[in-house]
Amino acid sequence: MPPREVTLPAPGGGEPLVRLGPPLVADAPLVLHAGDVVGIAAIEGNGQRDLLRAIAGHRALAGVEVEGTTGLVPEDRGLEGLIGGFTLTENLLLAEVRDGPAWLGWGALEERTATLLTRWDVRGGTPRSAARALSGGNQQKFILGRTLGQAPDVVVAEDPTRGLDVAATAEVHARLRTAAAEGACVVVHASDLDEVRSLATRLLVMHEGVVRELP
Repeated sequence: MPPREVTLPAPGGGEPLVRLGPPLVADAPLVLHAGDVVGIAAIEGNGQRDLLRAIAGHRALAGVEVEGTTGLVPEDRGLEGLIGGFTLTENLLLAEVRDGPAWLGWGALEERTATLLTRWDVRGGTPRSAARALSGGNQQKFILGRTLGQAPDVVVAEDPTRGLDVAATAEVHARLRTAAAEGACVVVHASDLDEVRSLATRLLVMHEGVVRELP
């Protein structure tokens, strides 16, 4: 199913979900809201990975406070996003177990996986296909569908279009914008500054562990 056109809310118009305070910021705390698409621009080694993982709830970091549930789209699809030799259903089950007790039977899990593949237009596989059988773009759509399907309040995406072609990149962007339009706070880091600027409604720059917002 292709992504639908969405209209993003004005930045700061929703519920506050993430607060960045000292020592991460030098001035007033930064508050990120539901409906924001927040881009983080930083050269490797300035602390952005620790910040992203803290917002996603995967580690503690002074100055980061998060309300609600979180979801992470990791930078390395093969290392952290999927287990290549496992089926897509097994990969979905791993996320279910990680995020809470999984009570569904196997048949129901396969049905849920099939629904995800259809809804997110994941091509080249079935619920019983190995994850490695999918192209990079379709793997990324599966990971996005798995993460966003849980409707987290805060979505963290680490370089979500790395290695993807133009069409797959546009679709990932559309999916993230839709998540924001539906009430999530989306936090994105990408190695391409132009990409971050085109996607984000707010832009943060991180240098030597300190975050500031660009006008």
